Amino acid sequence: MKKKLAFILVCLLIVMAPAVSFATVKNFANLSIDVPEGWQTTENGSVVALIAPDSSASMSIVVDSAQGLSVKELTDIFVAQMKGSTPESTGDGGFAFTFTPPNGVESHSVVYVEDNQYVMITMTGYHPDMDKILDSLQ
Repeated sequence: MKKKLAFILVCLLIVMAPAVSFATVKNFANLSIDVPEGWQTTENGSVVALIAPDSSASMSIVVDSAQGLSVKELTDIFVAQMKGSTPESTGDGGFAFTFTPPNGVESHSVVYVEDNQYVMITMTGYHPDMDKILDSLQ
């Protein structure tokens, strides 16, 4: 019986370990996200930036006034500024595009507008925690 109970406890610890070590909720001026252990965060005005512990990936989230522009108009402005690809509809009200900044690493951005506020999320590189961060965005 003790071996069975010990086995069940070990299984529970294995299943719960990723959830326990995953995140700390961080509140910023315009948003709240779960930040994984080891990730660095900074906030500068309307921009929140996150960098993976191994520097393999980064993410920036901007929340600011859309100044009366539609999501398409705003996306077109960003694409022109960043010399990005032709924007494509995300199917859920946003537009996505890619661009290559001076560091030469391709970045992916998506833009949404709601209630005259825009959210632009830009991801560079890849890290498995990125999906969890995005899912926690509020």
